[in-house]
Amino acid sequence: MSQMRRPAIHRVSAPGSEESHAESERSRAFPIVAVGASAGGLEAFTELLRVLPEHSGMAFVLVQHLDPSHASYLSEALAKVTKIPVTEIRDGMVVERDHVYVVPSNADVGILKGALTLFPRPERRPHLPIDFFMSALAADCGSQALGVVLSGTGSDGSEGLRAIKAGGGVAFAQEPRSAKFRGMPEAAIDTGVVDFLLPIPELVRELLRIGHHPFVLRRADEVLAGGAEDVELKKVFVLVRNAVGVDFSDYKATSVRRRLARRMALRQVATISDYLLLLREDPNEVQALCADMLIHVTTFFRDPAAFEKLKERAFPEILEAKRNGGKIRVWSAGCSTGEEAYSLVIALMEFLAEENASDIPIQLFGTDISERAIERARSGFYAEGVTRDVGVERLSRYFTKVDGGGYRINRAVRERCAFVKHDVTSDPPFSKIDLVSCRNLLIYFGQELQKRVLATLQFSLGHPGFLLLGHAESIVDGTDLFSVVDKENKIFERTAVKTALRVAAARDVYPVGANAPEGGVRASTPGPGDVVRRTESLLLEQYAPPASSSTDGTRSSISVGGPGRTSSRRPASRSTISSRWRARASSRIFASRSRRLGRRRPSRVAPAFGSSIMA
Repeated sequence: MSQMRRPAIHRVSAPGSEESHAESERSRAFPIVAVGASAGGLEAFTELLRVLPEHSGMAFVLVQHLDPSHASYLSEALAKVTKIPVTEIRDGMVVERDHVYVVPSNADVGILKGALTLFPRPERRPHLPIDFFMSALAADCGSQALGVVLSGTGSDGSEGLRAIKAGGGVAFAQEPRSAKFRGMPEAAIDTGVVDFLLPIPELVRELLRIGHHPFVLRRADEVLAGGAEDVELKKVFVLVRNAVGVDFSDYKATSVRRRLARRMALRQVATISDYLLLLREDPNEVQALCADMLIHVTTFFRDPAAFEKLKERAFPEILEAKRNGGKIRVWSAGCSTGEEAYSLVIALMEFLAEENASDIPIQLFGTDISERAIERARSGFYAEGVTRDVGVERLSRYFTKVDGGGYRINRAVRERCAFVKHDVTSDPPFSKIDLVSCRNLLIYFGQELQKRVLATLQFSLGHPGFLLLGHAESIVDGTDLFSVVDKENKIFERTAVKTALRVAAARDVYPVGANAPEGGVRASTPGPGDVVRRTESLLLEQYAPPASSSTDGTRSSISVGGPGRTSSRRPASRSTISSRWRARASSRIFASRSRRLGRRRPSRVAPAFGSSIMA
């Protein structure tokens, strides 16, 4: 998150105004800025328009919470403070640069191919028009979508900013101390996706700079050309891997380049060579780049038809195998902030209740590479936007309304979930799993990495064992590992083909700029972290499979076996599991709970009992 010096309040001139304007006129593409506010919105909009130049080269869509029973005079009021044309939105209106559009009081607004579309305002509450428009804008404009959250109460706009950032755009929020009402800016900050947190005058200045950056005006591959920069890109991978232990070299090049170009735009860096210097000098930027690579976009019951088909095609077979005893074991790989994992548990609970089999225990493992995402999943707390994806009956049965706004997953669901930091591309998998959900993750991997991950997921499954992928994903190179159960909803079943696992070699993690300890072994001092690791190992010993390992000098080959399973080598004892797996792939929840026992926490971040990705 960046912050600039506070300038004097005056009208801001667009950077390189005449040249920038002429260049943008040669292309029909231009940024569209979604600006959301509720209480205090008139003052915030007024301040923004007073410092915005007449020819910014961008279009602005202002969305405010308005009374649907009264006509809005917002456009008339704002037109008095700016020379920019201010218009109340009409259905089908095409967005033009250097115009301001205001949502009418009795409608929600979307956008498709640059044309604004009006929808009747829903009667269901809470009403979240800012989230609605920002999500539509992200889908329509990608990196040319910019989102701004200003003064207001509640959390509207938070999920919209998340969607904009996931689509490659940039997320702004008003500095809460400068807002008349700080609820909406603070809720946006809590998501962790805000790129710039600034008072309105500085926010406008940064908007203008970003809006004229080549990343926004053109494609990311024009910012990062190929050739010599490929060598520099590999150096970026080395720095990130050394600092955070994540190897992005096997991810799809287009996704990596797009995210890297975005960070360069945010940090005002023109070349990848200069960005490498920044990474070496600023450890926080390495963390920020990694976080940008791991954008978390998920919802409850995404693709509802897939959950219904699981109840028809997969759950009955799993139940039949558990009639004589045993847990139903589910792995949500790349679970992000937990919505998918909790949805799977709720769907299973509903199915078992219908079959009079609620006594059969459910154990779900939610894994993600992001510690921040895992912590949010454990908390089980979600903003008001959850009401868009969860029906009224499910909301009342499985969620609890939290004072101050938002909802928390009920204890009955949370106690069936263990959330674990884990890298599916390199860490050994869980074993004896009945259902793996790995949705919208493979699409960001290169072909070889996809094949390796599919083999890992197949190895983790028992018989019967099912795999659920995302709507845009398919199994091209793993047809011998899985058979199709439901092609449309991406449900597959494990075949009898045996798989030998190969996972990445263990890597120590060092701060940027630090030298590795002599002999390549990191020195350690016993402390609270050791207690955490021992606690984590308890869960690992119970749920992770036995393993043996050998090293061929370049990679570690780890063979994992379980009861009734034949592995590529004879299984060894659990004590041979790599220390890296113990440290990175086991649950931290018991230690997390212990740290919280001695002090009262705000209800919004209460931990889950029992216990991402690139765009």
